[in-house]
Amino acid sequence: METIKSYNFTEKEFKKVAKLADDVHNTIVVLKGFCENEPYSPDFRHIKPVIDFLHEESDKLTIVFIIYLEK
Repeated sequence: METIKSYNFTEKEFKKVAKLADDVHNTIVVLKGFCENEPYSPDFRHIKPVIDFLHEESDKLTIVFIIYLEK
């Protein structure tokens, strides 16, 4: 796999990536809420740690885009 050292996004590309990151974050929030409301299902117990991790990471990514877009 080739490493890309730098890439300059156009404003349109950046906003598109920010929207995709926001969509991922919102999907994970819905999944997390669903798992918390269905605590007795054994399947949800196994994926809850993964969803919690993805939620934390998507929060960080969303914050980066929010901070940049506010500039």
